[in-house]
Amino acid sequence: MVTFSPDFVGCHWPEGHAVKGRLPARVGAKRTVAQVLRHMRYIGDFIRYEHVSVANDFDGVPFVLGGLEVVAIFPALVKEMLGQGTRDEVARGIVGGNLMGVWGRVAEVAKGMQADGVVPADDGLTPLDDPWKEWT
Repeated sequence: MVTFSPDFVGCHWPEGHAVKGRLPARVGAKRTVAQVLRHMRYIGDFIRYEHVSVANDFDGVPFVLGGLEVVAIFPALVKEMLGQGTRDEVARGIVGGNLMGVWGRVAEVAKGMQADGVVPADDGLTPLDDPWKEWT
């Protein structure tokens, strides 16, 4: 899952490749849709595009990316993808098809495990009645 977290999108390797033991350099506060696509292409080229899907984290970030402030603006991302030469079927996979395939496979595995009598894992944690009350 490729997230549009500004810190992930707004960095690069000055050397042109990752350097063991070092963090990438920050680009600055102004990120663009084109930078998001550069980020996605890097990941897709590295792990293959059928393993790439997109999401945005609008919670817990200091600011959102210009041009991708709300989900309703995502068509701009697709337009930019296609404008940069992304094939239609690859774009379809990135914006949801790949993730739906994963969830389909998860459902198949779950049905098989249920049929085999496998019980869900228990993390051993006691649920809190009101988690917010416990931490205030």
